[in-house]
Amino acid sequence: MFRKLSQLTLGLIILLLIVSGTSSRSTVRAQATPAATASGPLTAVKFGAVTPVADYWPLYIAQSKGLFAHHNLSVELIYFDTTSKVAQAQTTGAVDLSAVSTDTAINAAEKGAAISQIAGINNKLIYSLMTTKDIKNYADLKGKTLAVSDLKDGSTLILAKMLAANGLTKDDYTFLPLGGTSKRAAGLTTDQVSAALIGIPNYFVLLDQGYPSLGFTTDLLPDYQWQSMITLTDWAKSHKDTIVSFLKTMNEATQWLYDPANKDEAVAILAKELKLKPEIAVKAYDAAVVKFKFYAKQSEFTLDGFKAVIQVMGEQNLLKTPLPQPEKYIDTSFIDAAKGN
Repeated sequence: MFRKLSQLTLGLIILLLIVSGTSSRSTVRAQATPAATASGPLTAVKFGAVTPVADYWPLYIAQSKGLFAHHNLSVELIYFDTTSKVAQAQTTGAVDLSAVSTDTAINAAEKGAAISQIAGINNKLIYSLMTTKDIKNYADLKGKTLAVSDLKDGSTLILAKMLAANGLTKDDYTFLPLGGTSKRAAGLTTDQVSAALIGIPNYFVLLDQGYPSLGFTTDLLPDYQWQSMITLTDWAKSHKDTIVSFLKTMNEATQWLYDPANKDEAVAILAKELKLKPEIAVKAYDAAVVKFKFYAKQSEFTLDGFKAVIQVMGEQNLLKTPLPQPEKYIDTSFIDAAKGN
């Protein structure tokens, strides 16, 4: 009898170990240790995003501090290699909400995808053009290979625009699709490529290693609606309360992030989430939060930044003239509801 019980116990332990090991390495479940108590059952939300970066700092805060649970949400963050893959997941309903580059959402809508852009996430584009240590200026990039996320990504359009503004034509370089900023950074450090647009905090990691920068995307485009939140239009109609709760949570987390009194804790949250040295996370805070004010405070869009995206897409012949207005693509009703308007 004792032997049978022991065998049964051992079997259960093995089964639990197998189940716990099958979760996706690219998926993070929110609310492991809620800091606030929800009233009632939690509504599950799958949120798609591109690679772990500081772009999603308010979301990490909301997870860490239990803010989603406080608003009766249980959020699963699912990462994808590129923004186009996030959009594909969104259009097929594999995720409920997602963060994509604004141009990706526009492209999807123009191709007939029934999606709506419902909130702003990052109202600036903050990338640095980092290079290998032998590159001194833009002219040195002639004949070189540059890493990009994918060939149709919004950051790729901006990189081409930066290169053109500094005297390079499309025949002067080659683009190599490598994926998200961390993979582009790896391509740079292994000499697979000579340059790449690198986001925060990877920019500071490379800078500490002696890799030079030729400048920031903000030098060229100070206003640019970088990432927007999208969802299926039909899903939005039937899940208004869920979306409003999500935006309220993000607004609270963002306001908390912008409060200087919370700097140390915010830095610790990012350092833990992205496995950063504390000093790198501090630099990320000073740049993204203090200097650039990277995050939409109330989930708002910047219309000037949105128009800049449309203008760049028009220059690349991705949109026909006359160029559309932002209102064609955005639905601000959820933003207004989250603010109580």
